[in-house]
Amino acid sequence: MNTILLIDDEVDLLELMSWEFKRENFNVLTASTVEQAIEIASSNDSIDYIISDLKLHNKSGVEIFETLEPKVETYKAFYFLSGYTGTDLESLKERGLTGIFIKPISTSEIIETLKAA
Repeated sequence: MNTILLIDDEVDLLELMSWEFKRENFNVLTASTVEQAIEIASSNDSIDYIISDLKLHNKSGVEIFETLEPKVETYKAFYFLSGYTGTDLESLKERGLTGIFIKPISTSEIIETLKAA
């Protein structure tokens, strides 16, 4: 079973995505803040995937990526979710970011992408 860490400050969206991933037999961990995400990821070596909203309250998912960068290569994939199509993450892709999902996107599309990788 694959383990995924979902990070979003919109709790309703986080719960919906969590439910859909569990339905597809993922072990799901969730965080709604940068600090929670870093704590969970730092203390858990079984995470396969991380999907983080790019904008979290007054912080950025980039902070999570940069803090976890030494571990990024141990994940099967690290994606950002964003409603902003102009976000330039090319430098992060060179450092291990898998990609970005542009909102709105269905959880089933994300799951298909992960399973195809």
